[in-house]
Amino acid sequence: MKSIILVFILVTLSFGEKAIAQEYFPFPDSNAAWNTVGHNIFSGFQWNFRYAVYGDTTINSVEYHKVYKMFDSTFLNPNSTYFAAIRENQNRQVFCVIPGFEETILYDFNLEIGDTIWYNIGGALCENEVVFENQTHLKVVSSIDSILLENNQYRKSWTFQEESVMWDTWIEGIGSIEFYGLFFPLLSDMTLCGDFYQFACFKHNDTTLYLDNPNCERCFYNLCKGCTFTNIYIKVYKNRISYQN
Repeated sequence: MKSIILVFILVTLSFGEKAIAQEYFPFPDSNAAWNTVGHNIFSGFQWNFRYAVYGDTTINSVEYHKVYKMFDSTFLNPNSTYFAAIRENQNRQVFCVIPGFEETILYDFNLEIGDTIWYNIGGALCENEVVFENQTHLKVVSSIDSILLENNQYRKSWTFQEESVMWDTWIEGIGSIEFYGLFFPLLSDMTLCGDFYQFACFKHNDTTLYLDNPNCERCFYNLCKGCTFTNIYIKVYKNRISYQN
């Protein structure tokens, strides 16, 4: 009987270890793309935010990887524009430099439950435009788990739940999968312009790892005809509103 109990305990522990992914997946430094889709509930206009890591740069003697705002689903379209620079250090922290601002932390994949991460850049998103400003704000880790990706691989995930409007969910090596996606941790305010955004997908080395596209079953989708966003509800937080699916 004792042997059976021991085997049961060992099996249970084994499954428990798989629940939180053990292998660390670093933040991508090339061939990675993030896609956010959205629309305005009043005008019906549809938006896309597509970001890709391509090339390197040096800022204040520090090496970074360049992030472009993509014109379409290709990396090298001449209409794509430089947006920011990112880097990851040996402590699993990701930093970014947005033109006109000092470097700020973007992600910290060492955080534990109850830990706080502080940002020195804030901002808001409305009508396909994001505006940043020097503003201090924070997020607090409420839970840590694992999430199954499209390639049947588990990765560690973090959930941030606050009294403010800025909830968030991160996936190791991908970043935020909420609302604006990659740079969502920097946003500090929601606007009342009627926009709804959803992080749609992440691709690395031409492989879709995360997919939650309300328009279709593909990661990048350029021509959307008759697409609709359903099951939208509104959260109200002290005169601020967020739109969720």
